[in-house]
Amino acid sequence: MSHTQNRFSSLICRVVCHLLTHFRCQVMADIPINKVEILNLGNRRQALLDKLKRFQTELEAKRAESTKLKHKFKIYAQIPDTEVNYRTRYEEQMGDGSQPISGRYLISQRASVHLQGGQALITFEEEKVASQILKIPKCSVSCERSSVDVKPRRITMDPAVKFEVILNVSRKEVNVHNIPPSMPEDRMKDRLGLSFCRPSRGGGEVERVKYDKNTGSGQITFLHPGVADGLALRGKYRLDLDSEVIVQVGPVYSYQLHRFQTFCGSPKRTVLLEDIEDKEEEEDLQDHLEIHFQKPSNYGGEIESIRYLSGGRLCGPSSVRTHCNSYICNICPHIFLYDCLIYKIIFAI
Repeated sequence: MSHTQNRFSSLICRVVCHLLTHFRCQVMADIPINKVEILNLGNRRQALLDKLKRFQTELEAKRAESTKLKHKFKIYAQIPDTEVNYRTRYEEQMGDGSQPISGRYLISQRASVHLQGGQALITFEEEKVASQILKIPKCSVSCERSSVDVKPRRITMDPAVKFEVILNVSRKEVNVHNIPPSMPEDRMKDRLGLSFCRPSRGGGEVERVKYDKNTGSGQITFLHPGVADGLALRGKYRLDLDSEVIVQVGPVYSYQLHRFQTFCGSPKRTVLLEDIEDKEEEEDLQDHLEIHFQKPSNYGGEIESIRYLSGGRLCGPSSVRTHCNSYICNICPHIFLYDCLIYKIIFAI
């Protein structure tokens, strides 16, 4: 009996040892596979990171290009003061007083080029002269005690735009802003109606009142046309709420954009001169440039205009030239107000 137990115990030990050995071999065989999988996952992760970085770089480049294009097409305007001379009196016809004031504006931007320090622009009277100069890689211009080498280049103009704006301004409605939320909405509407119906303050009989407590703004519609013109021109109005309050008043208007066109090109009679060293005063060097490029022996010709900037200087931004063709269906005593509106619309576009 004891011998049988010993044999059985020995058999169990051999089986257990065999199982342990098999399990150890299986584990050792699985370790390289796990390392390979981990290595593959790491490579895939790095590839995805590289791809993400490449896409981020492309996105930044696209954003920079978009910003550059927006800057190119943005209009910089210096609006001059305009004097209006009324020669005839227009008698307003009965029945059309409630019609809005309509204006048609043609906006034309001058094509321009930013002239930097050490550059000059020369416009010749003939295209063939400019074409001859552009074929020369470098020109040596003689001065009093030395010479200056300049490089002729063709000009690429900045994009310019031209468009038409049709503006309609209400003669019966005004917008009101900066209304303090000092009372309930219904009560505030009543106060607005009472305040704007006072002729002593420039108001008139009120037909309808709109009020938005969340934005602190409203809209007043008068019964008769003409009241809104004067209030919009003043820009401010005094309200009687819990205390006296000054609010902002503006016109109610709409506009439409028509015939939008863009232009981009290169002038055929104008040449850009680059890399001009400041060896003399600006005016003297400009005279030497003009003399040099007027001589037929230098392939030049008659010059219409020339402009040179010494190093370190920069020509200002292009200006905007506006032409206003207004077809007014009603008498418009406050033309300046509507000119301001059209300039506001230009910058919004």
